[in-house]
Amino acid sequence: MTVLVDKIDGEMGSSLPDAATPIVRMMLDLLDVLNRKIGELDKEIALRAREDIIARRLMTIPGVGPITATAIAALAPPAETFSKGRDFAAWLG
Repeated sequence: MTVLVDKIDGEMGSSLPDAATPIVRMMLDLLDVLNRKIGELDKEIALRAREDIIARRLMTIPGVGPITATAIAALAPPAETFSKGRDFAAWLG
């Protein structure tokens, strides 16, 4: 994020109207806060996925990461609900 702030102070800042510079800085600050919060949530989800046996098993499927695995583990009905894998795929669908 500091790269963008540096650009506001340097080359890009000179092309911005004076009134826009504080607004752009504020927006960059907000993006920085959001990026940090997203990072914290990613760590929390990854931790929960490592602790949950179902999520760990789901993550062995290519393309299934911690977010998808924890969402499926938390929201999917028990496997016995489905008579075949195709029914589960349709439920996910």
